[in-house]
Amino acid sequence: MRRWILLAALLPGMAFAAPQDGAFVNPEGVLLTVTGARDGGFDFSLVAGGTDAGNVCTEGDTACLQIDGHADASSKGFTYIDPNDDHSRIFFAEVDAGMRVLSTIGDLGTGTANRMQKLTLRGVYTPMANDGATSDPSASLSSKGADAQITDTAPADQLEFFKSPTGNISCLFLIGDQVSVRCDLAQLNRSFTHQPNECGEDWGDSFGVDETSKRGELLCHGDTVADPSAQVLDYGSTISHFGIVCSSSKAGMTCQNNAGHGFAVARKTQSVF
Repeated sequence: MRRWILLAALLPGMAFAAPQDGAFVNPEGVLLTVTGARDGGFDFSLVAGGTDAGNVCTEGDTACLQIDGHADASSKGFTYIDPNDDHSRIFFAEVDAGMRVLSTIGDLGTGTANRMQKLTLRGVYTPMANDGATSDPSASLSSKGADAQITDTAPADQLEFFKSPTGNISCLFLIGDQVSVRCDLAQLNRSFTHQPNECGEDWGDSFGVDETSKRGELLCHGDTVADPSAQVLDYGSTISHFGIVCSSSKAGMTCQNNAGHGFAVARKTQSVF
């Protein structure tokens, strides 16, 4: 059984080290301020669309999104959980160039800017100049040298969340150097009832396959891919990436690669092939 670490698998070789206090900016101009950093987590402020001198959203500014909170260390790096909605989260990691927002799920922040500005949060954040004068992401990148430019402008790994019409099956495509898909079940009659010796976390309710797998896998995991805002894959519909196809039906969700290997899951039964 493979142990699955959500999002860490997207970035091979990434070490989730303790971050440093400071101000960072991403290529979209989103500002990230980190304070109180330690191994267990950090406090942060994310501002997308801020225009005032203090880089904060002013009252009534519907084009600005500001999120203030605390991110705790987790198997994914560092995770912020919205205190008002535990389905809304931000996943962070430290990288050589600075910080990175790996992904966001759920509703975050307030105001009409929420949905659009949330799309700008992902990516690498490089340190701002000490005088705070650098708000232009390209200037920040050029000050880091050629290596930083290559890292920061490389195509971002993609995540695509989807779910069954009932919401009982939640899935995620991870699209990077290798493509894989994982599906979790919220409620099920377990077909796999014996806990593997090598798994000390959750098991029996999560299944995966990648483009080169010779068999679908029962996954050992300490997280979930459930996202309330995921797109619904209607019965009779399919979704595919690089040879992996997932099909939704009243009988459940089936995902398989070009070689015909994968898994089929439903509330009543689950199988790998």
